[in-house]
Amino acid sequence: MKKIYLMFIALCFVSFGFSQGNFKYDNVLSAVKTANTNTTIINNTNKSTNAVIDSLHYDTDNNNSIGTNSAQDFGVYAFHSAATLNPYYYMGDSITSVKVFINDSIGDVTATELRIYSDTSTLIYSQAWTAVYGWNEVVLTTPLLIPATDLLIGYNLTATAGYPAGCDAGPEDSNGNWMYFGGWTHLTALNAALTYNWNIRAMVDGSVYPFPVSSCTPLAWNAGSIATGTS
Repeated sequence: MKKIYLMFIALCFVSFGFSQGNFKYDNVLSAVKTANTNTTIINNTNKSTNAVIDSLHYDTDNNNSIGTNSAQDFGVYAFHSAATLNPYYYMGDSITSVKVFINDSIGDVTATELRIYSDTSTLIYSQAWTAVYGWNEVVLTTPLLIPATDLLIGYNLTATAGYPAGCDAGPEDSNGNWMYFGGWTHLTALNAALTYNWNIRAMVDGSVYPFPVSSCTPLAWNAGSIATGTS
């Protein structure tokens, strides 16, 4: 009887230990439905920016906003592989602006900085701007020539409260939900229920890739004989 009693206590202790270990890392962030009243800047371009040829993004229209509703400092990013960017690199194209959705409730967001990394440790571009509620188009002071590397494109923000980082309704693309939250991670790693993509859209300025993305080979071939006058 004594052995059974000790075993029961040990099982309870192990169970409690595992539940505590999992709980403290779950649901760090949460989402609210965005009261979306500013949707005028999506992928539109002004007449003076006709050279914009593409938009690098994974998101659809804004639908939700993410945060901790407390003092916070974190970054949100979209990842684009070197293979995906290769046609723009080949043509010498540049990123001239980045469009992001910020849910700023009565000045909760106190600082925002556009950041672009070539990998998780190499910052290649940064630019502070003053965020407003809704879609923000951050025009790069110096256009960024697209390199022959991966790119993490996004922004870091500091807020006193609220849910500042805009995202779509999902489903998520693992490339579209990167975060820096005390370390590099994904939104779904912090809360599995938040299957969204950040509203981050990098506008590409330059020339269109001249070569076809598909082909048919051969263009002609011998199809054989045709029998006529038969059923």
